[in-house]
Amino acid sequence: MRHPFSSHALARAPVVKALLIALVLIYILFELSVRLNWGAEFFYLCELNPTQVFQDGYVWQLFTYAFLHEVSNPMHLVFNCLLFFFIGPELEIRWGGKRFVFFTLAAILGGAIFVSLSFWLGLSDQPVIGFSAVCLGLIVAWGLSHREGIIYVFGMIPISGLALVFWTLGLEILYALSISHVSSAAHFGGMAVGAVLTMGWWRPNRLKKYMQKMTFTSHRDRWN
Repeated sequence: MRHPFSSHALARAPVVKALLIALVLIYILFELSVRLNWGAEFFYLCELNPTQVFQDGYVWQLFTYAFLHEVSNPMHLVFNCLLFFFIGPELEIRWGGKRFVFFTLAAILGGAIFVSLSFWLGLSDQPVIGFSAVCLGLIVAWGLSHREGIIYVFGMIPISGLALVFWTLGLEILYALSISHVSSAAHFGGMAVGAVLTMGWWRPNRLKKYMQKMTFTSHRDRWN
């Protein structure tokens, strides 16, 4: 299977294009606000801080955090935009704009829920920003939709879609175990949403059939 990005894919993915433009413009706006010493308070009101969300009622942070990136580290924005640029267009073309928007919002909310759970469990206490929950959710969705398909990591290393999912999961586990400022909780939330929506596990009948299939497979393998 071809690489998920083609030269004409972005032209057929208006939602991806609009979100890329929005991410860059928001970054520039807050970069200027920091340099001009105005608007920093608004930035802090938009980042995800579970204490503010559930004690002060700042529920908008469950979504706004995803559109912010570190003003002191442009690579945070660049890396997320590149992932979104390469993975997003094909999935928007395949799903349609409305479903793609729903997936994006669901991944953002899933990341926020996992961050909140991590906060309540005492595993993290730092505010979270970034579009990574969406990007990681899209990687999982693409990998599960193209299990045997081949994608070239860094343009050189061929890897199947299913292997991409497991490699991504493994790297996130390493990040979670390491001393890092990266919010693995948000990443895991986006990945979980990607798996649930792509596999149809949100439908009780689909989940039941999947579990029965897994049980049958495990017994068959045991006796063979």
